Amino acid sequence: MKRTRKGKGPESEYGQHYSEEAFWRKLGDMPRTAGLAVVERAVTLYVILTDRATPAWVRLLVIGALGYFIWPLDAVPDVIPAVGLADDASVLLLALLQLGQYVTPSIETRVQALLPEGLGTQPKPRKGKSHGKTEEAGEGDAGES
Repeated sequence: MKRTRKGKGPESEYGQHYSEEAFWRKLGDMPRTAGLAVVERAVTLYVILTDRATPAWVRLLVIGALGYFIWPLDAVPDVIPAVGLADDASVLLLALLQLGQYVTPSIETRVQALLPEGLGTQPKPRKGKSHGKTEEAGEGDAGES
């Protein structure tokens, strides 16, 4: 791992803990009771990070936030029941508040597709039983394909 210099900000300190593999492992290890908000925020930041249109400074901020999320020995260690993920959730929320303009409809669609089964906030298309055709789970989804 590369050493960082002081004064470079939290994104460089925690960014060294970020990797795509560590991100998905962390999400897989999280208890189902961790809540949709934490998982959805983390996946939203991941999708912003992997979007080709995302500027470099945004990527650095996202890597810092996700690195903090992944690192188990942050300000409040994740092993502490009930509060261990509270600081992670706060960091993810603060990053998203700064990057709201980058959460486009296409980003939101990709987030919903990546959320673990049963955690999506928008209804997903379901297979119809009789003909194997896709049915829309809800109305008002015009423009999505």
